[in-house]
Amino acid sequence: MKRFLVVAGVEEYTSQFLCQRIDLDALLILSDEDFKELGIPMGPRKKLRRALDERRRDLACPGDFVDSKL
Repeated sequence: MKRFLVVAGVEEYTSQFLCQRIDLDALLILSDEDFKELGIPMGPRKKLRRALDERRRDLACPGDFVDSKL
């Protein structure tokens, strides 16, 4: 989880996710409203959304996939 947030460039919000017991699986299903409720500003929300979209795409295409980001 922390590595994912570092790669996404939003590691300063790690504590918000950990306090709410949000792991990478839960992070994948959070809505923009959830991010707002956690106090994540728009810029970092956009970075998170982009990183999560990439993660979903990678998970949807199994095979020789190596996740070098995690």
